[in-house]
Amino acid sequence: MFKNIESNGIIFYAPLNNDLKSFRNGGGEAGCLRTKIILEKLNYQIIIIRKPILKYDSIFAYFFILIDFIKSWTILFKQIVFNNIKCVHIVGFYKYHLIFEWIISRTAKLFKIKYIYEIRNGGMIFSYNKGNFIYKYLFKSIVFNSSNILCQGEDYVEFLKEKFGISSIYYPNFIMNDKIQKNNLTRKDFKIINLIYFGRIVKEKNIDFIIDICETLKSLNIDFRLNLFGGYEFQYYQFLQRKITSKNLNNVIQFHGRKDFDDIILYLKSSHFFIFPSKEINEGHSNALTEAMAFGIAPIVSDVGFNKKVVNDDDLVIHNFDPLIYAKKIIDIWSDEKWSIKSSQVYNRILENYTESKVTKSILELYHNL
Repeated sequence: MFKNIESNGIIFYAPLNNDLKSFRNGGGEAGCLRTKIILEKLNYQIIIIRKPILKYDSIFAYFFILIDFIKSWTILFKQIVFNNIKCVHIVGFYKYHLIFEWIISRTAKLFKIKYIYEIRNGGMIFSYNKGNFIYKYLFKSIVFNSSNILCQGEDYVEFLKEKFGISSIYYPNFIMNDKIQKNNLTRKDFKIINLIYFGRIVKEKNIDFIIDICETLKSLNIDFRLNLFGGYEFQYYQFLQRKITSKNLNNVIQFHGRKDFDDIILYLKSSHFFIFPSKEINEGHSNALTEAMAFGIAPIVSDVGFNKKVVNDDDLVIHNFDPLIYAKKIIDIWSDEKWSIKSSQVYNRILENYTESKVTKSILELYHNL
């Protein structure tokens, strides 16, 4: 049942191989898949242990998560016993996952196997500060006993250093090398402003507010188009469609549903602005934001999660949810001939910080030191 694993075998506890509805499958899963690909390119043998997640909203869902975790832990235990495991890589989502992550970490320590704790999403500091003494004990136990810690946000690196005196490695989301293309600045010659959003079509991402922005742009006689990509919850999709119709925006907004990234690339090449007014309380480092910037698309983002630090330009960050402010920002950048400057700026920021090549160096050094 368990094939022999060489000494470079790594157990990867992550939200992969889950049968999720498309609107629930987001950046966390995509980021973990990229990490897995990098490790495999470095010739590590990856054994995925599926992290259970909420597949639907119900009080009974937590019971099923517990059952799923027991199954996953049993597989992990057998892999450790019957195979030569080098390391356990725990992708941390803390909150209600923390007890499970702690059990995984203690199991690794029991067998004297080193483990890495990778902290993802954008709610770790808030969750720790608001957690009770048991929660804080579990978190500290994980981070103090880990061989190394990866942090999706620079804020986490600073927090761990200041709070616990623990050094960690900044490990942001990134774009794969084969997806990086030359920046097309000739888009500035287009007469129509092309807006784009791709990602989950859910209320937390504030998609209905994007429609408000479009209504404002139309009222200001701006010629534009918006393309929306992503899996959606049907009721929310129906709400959005009714809103689009009521605002007479059907001719300027197009839904494409969930598409493979290769299918979205054609639209990315011709888009000018990525609209991302997310209200997601757990927003971390958005994969879509990184990918949009990698195509030279100027992002107009809310100040949530790690948006501000990833973009690294206060001119592209909006601190409140007023559609007129978003609309004016788009118009100002376009009419003041700043778009090409912003496009080059965000494109170069990706090349310098958020590519597979840059991140692989950190992972290679980390695992080599183990």
